[in-house]
Amino acid sequence: METLKNIIQMVITRLQTVTDLKYIDKDWGQLSYDPPAVKYPCALVDFSAVSYEQLLLRNEMAELNLSITVANLRLTPSSALSKRKNDSFFTIELLDKIHNALHLFSSDVFTPLVRSSLDKIEADSGEEIYRLNYHTSYKVTPQNNTHPLAVKRFSVSAVLP
Repeated sequence: METLKNIIQMVITRLQTVTDLKYIDKDWGQLSYDPPAVKYPCALVDFSAVSYEQLLLRNEMAELNLSITVANLRLTPSSALSKRKNDSFFTIELLDKIHNALHLFSSDVFTPLVRSSLDKIEADSGEEIYRLNYHTSYKVTPQNNTHPLAVKRFSVSAVLP
């Protein structure tokens, strides 16, 4: 799980380049508090799923779905007749800035991030919430590779009479 932790930390660091964000953190449920434990606008990073494929010698290939939850308070009217209606698109424009920072971002630890979906999250509290989903993969190599099946060598001569 060390690699997963490192990927989340690297993405959080990368999001710091988006200067419009006032709060960036790992998502531990901050938006479910009353009041939410964030400053707006915010980006919360976590994973939605990790699947693993077994490789040789106990190594694994991990396929990671990473989620960036973006939330902002809706303080500007968006009515067609409102004089500040263009301000109501701030969060959508912020999604573009976040995507520009993360699209194809990678390191020697994980493959480039590729956006897989964007979801709108319904909120009752006057917040505007979206979830950007990205996909990446990374190799998991066990620290201690001494499992008997991983080190046992099989010989053809031992099987044949």
